[in-house]
Amino acid sequence: MFRPKISIIVNNFNYGSFVEAAVDSALGQTYGNVEVIVVDDGSTDGSRDVLKKYETRARIVLKENEGQASAFNAGCRIATGQLIAFLDSDDALFPEAIETVVNAWKPEIVKMQFPLQILGPDGSTGFIMPRARL
Repeated sequence: MFRPKISIIVNNFNYGSFVEAAVDSALGQTYGNVEVIVVDDGSTDGSRDVLKKYETRARIVLKENEGQASAFNAGCRIATGQLIAFLDSDDALFPEAIETVVNAWKPEIVKMQFPLQILGPDGSTGFIMPRARL
């Protein structure tokens, strides 16, 4: 059975009110072989203070603002997983998301997409992306 290490890369820029829920969802996966990398792309809103509490459970990368692609690339450079999952800091993974991907993975697959729950300032908005059936 294929049981790879998964790197979840969370990118953040000025989403201090959302990033905690996103990181918690990445750390709370039912699949056990996961590393969480959070790349803060030059936030000025207090996000970095929020991320300090994760320094022992996730790899935190603080960089100057250069855009989302730059943040994902910074995470990819230090990722050690065989598969990489990208997560925006205003989204949250369902607890079984990574386990579901690993169980469905086949060598010929190059990309998998699964639903994300959109968060609001007070938690879930109940909105799931994408709206189309996957």
